[in-house]
Amino acid sequence: MKGYANVLNVLVRICFWLVVIGIAVLGLGTALLLISPGLLPVDLSTVPGLTVGGNPVNMELFSSFRTPMMILMGAVVVQLVLLLVMLSKISAALQEVIAETPFSEKCGKSLNTAATLTLISGILSIVMNFYAVFALSDLSNGNVSVQVRTSLSFIIAFVFLKMLAGIAAFGRGEQ
Repeated sequence: MKGYANVLNVLVRICFWLVVIGIAVLGLGTALLLISPGLLPVDLSTVPGLTVGGNPVNMELFSSFRTPMMILMGAVVVQLVLLLVMLSKISAALQEVIAETPFSEKCGKSLNTAATLTLISGILSIVMNFYAVFALSDLSNGNVSVQVRTSLSFIIAFVFLKMLAGIAAFGRGEQ
């Protein structure tokens, strides 16, 4: 069990740092669009097929979609921060398994927190999907419209993490 926990913890830490890099890149991009969209290195009217309501995109048209895009990008940053905290809680639970104390209270609390964050992130993803459909419905690239896809697999992850927390609590009671 200790060996598997070590491998999983290494994978969690790799994912953690990839998310940190993702937050930095997306945060800088969001700040750039928010503060000065004129600093975009590409003239949007030269991008083939990028249209809004059938018209080529220019900076004036892009500016009209700036607020919904900022809201969506901010929501993605919030989701990444939730993922970062969730990964740290899973790492804490794996550290308890590595220390051969999988039934500790810290392990159970970490798993419960990770489960709650999974549920919050999944619900936020659903809300983002509905918002994107209404706010960005006119933005298209050729025949492809802008969408945010949502998977309901977060429910399975939530149930799995709650089950693991319950197992930790039961094991603590049995000791």
